[in-house]
Amino acid sequence: MTSHLKPLALAFTAALCIDIGLVLLKVRGDAVTSRVIGRLPSLVAGYFKDPLWLLGLLFQPLGYGLYLWALEMAPLNIVQTIMSSGVVIFVVFAVCFLGERLTRVEWGAMGAVVLGMILLSISLSPDAEGRQSLLDPRVVFWLSLILIGLSAVAWFAMATPRRPNRQGMALGVVSGLLLGLASIYARGLALHLAQTPPGQLLRHAVTTPYAPLTLCANMAGFFLLLGAFRGERASIVLALSATLSNVVPILGGMIALGEALPSDPRLATSRLLAFSLTLGGAALLLRFDPTSLRR
Repeated sequence: MTSHLKPLALAFTAALCIDIGLVLLKVRGDAVTSRVIGRLPSLVAGYFKDPLWLLGLLFQPLGYGLYLWALEMAPLNIVQTIMSSGVVIFVVFAVCFLGERLTRVEWGAMGAVVLGMILLSISLSPDAEGRQSLLDPRVVFWLSLILIGLSAVAWFAMATPRRPNRQGMALGVVSGLLLGLASIYARGLALHLAQTPPGQLLRHAVTTPYAPLTLCANMAGFFLLLGAFRGERASIVLALSATLSNVVPILGGMIALGEALPSDPRLATSRLLAFSLTLGGAALLLRFDPTSLRR
């Protein structure tokens, strides 16, 4: 495998782990909630007694570790585009093993994601992708304020007492914005660790502000997403959250990290098409309802 394709493989594997984990958390979480009677301690105990729910939980740090590894080698907008394609594996699993049937639109969405991945790999240049991102802390700070402000506006605009049924959707939007912000922080952390000697990774990880920022933003987005699952259909919540959590890092990488398009017009066009096809197709596929996995 060539060096500039390695981060693509890592990012795709990371997406696979995270997406399968989320499906297990959603499906088994619903099953535990339906059979456990009692308050929060009983519910938490029920979660941790369910082996498939625990497996889904363990998939999250595994996938995120692979994601950070990919971020050390490739720009954020490239890695995040690959991450958005992981939903294809879930849909293929549902079709092959659960007997689910796709509509023509969903088949077209899968084709768009695959074509987007091909165009993205074509647009890669070993020399261009090897350049490190230029991280401007001031731009990251202002971008953080903007995204947190947008999260607050989305919550107060959507989760009003007059529309209680919109609370799950509001949580999905806020979780997507926060997870997207966490990806920008993660790129900063990955760049910091990439310049660190192997024996000093832990010491340098705790001295950079990007480590706690990444952790806090990810935890907030993750738990809001789990909360959204309890109040809304998973397909709707995932479509909102995952689309925003992919779009924010791609745009943020260009704004805050100086990750420009390739100088070759043909490669630049290929990459823009790849972004559009992959994100658009993934957004359509995320409406695919995983409730059949509940059994």
